[in-house]
Amino acid sequence: MANQLISRKKDVETEENQERLILWDSLESVARQSRDQCVCFGGDFNSIRVLAERNGRGAHFSPRDIQSFDQFVRRCELTEIRLQARKFTWYQPQGQCKSKLDRFMLNEEWLAVWDQSKVRGLQRTVSDHCPILLDTKKVDWGPKPFRFLNAWTRHPDFETVVKESWQRGGISGWSSFIFKEKIKRLKNDLRVWSKTGFGLVDENVSNLREEILKWDLIDDAIGLEEEEVGKRREAKANLLIQLQHRDNILAQRSRN
Repeated sequence: MANQLISRKKDVETEENQERLILWDSLESVARQSRDQCVCFGGDFNSIRVLAERNGRGAHFSPRDIQSFDQFVRRCELTEIRLQARKFTWYQPQGQCKSKLDRFMLNEEWLAVWDQSKVRGLQRTVSDHCPILLDTKKVDWGPKPFRFLNAWTRHPDFETVVKESWQRGGISGWSSFIFKEKIKRLKNDLRVWSKTGFGLVDENVSNLREEILKWDLIDDAIGLEEEEVGKRREAKANLLIQLQHRDNILAQRSRN
């Protein structure tokens, strides 16, 4: 009789493991089909990823089940958010064992939007599971305010950008409306220019330093001709300008 009970128990565990494998495959298919979208898997998975997620007598999980669940999470490239305030989420009614069965797992696209996501364990009532809460901490403060950088005025292209934006047509109406729309357009043009032109300060600094290093290495090896000396001098002058732009930006941002 004992052997029959043990055999029946093993058959039940094998059947449950097979059902979990089917579920992991289904969820992995969903994750792959939604690779460029935000993905969040949450709930009671009735599985653990490591032995430390269970404790007590009778809290049994097969090593194969643990491994298959952990591999599923890794294959889907999911990040499990650490549970705060609690260690376990399921408690046996008799109090003999406990496990972490409930969790939230997110992909990179989700974390790129809600990078402050947190998971908290809440108070448990009559259920043997405690609820868990995913908090994204995403606060919409509305449109970002326009901030004018004083360093813009020292850039040789700044005046040209302002003139071209202000003189560009396409706006009609009464004078106050035209003025308001031109200001709005100018702010947008300056934002674009700041990102695509002026805003490449760090990249420009890196490129100019590499150019200076290139001329220095050539100078050390075979010397520089007069034209090459002029190019190195020009690169140094441009580097000084870019460094001044960066210092001015950092100084204004620090005050803000």
